[in-house]
Amino acid sequence: MSPAPEILSAVSEHCYHKKQKHIAALERLTNALHRNCNRLEKSRSNGRDYFPILRKELNKFNKIKRHWVLTL
Repeated sequence: MSPAPEILSAVSEHCYHKKQKHIAALERLTNALHRNCNRLEKSRSNGRDYFPILRKELNKFNKIKRHWVLTL
């Protein structure tokens, strides 16, 4: 599942409760990405050098997402 459709759905939705539903789905997606990143960091993966970059990008996305949710 991709976060882009959830973002578009939340923006286009008029009902507050439905917006919150899409925002919660987006929260679950980002939490799953964090869990997967943690799991892969602990494994013996060849791409371990990229995890700090991915974690940094996830943190930036969470900051932007928090601000965006407040504007809805």
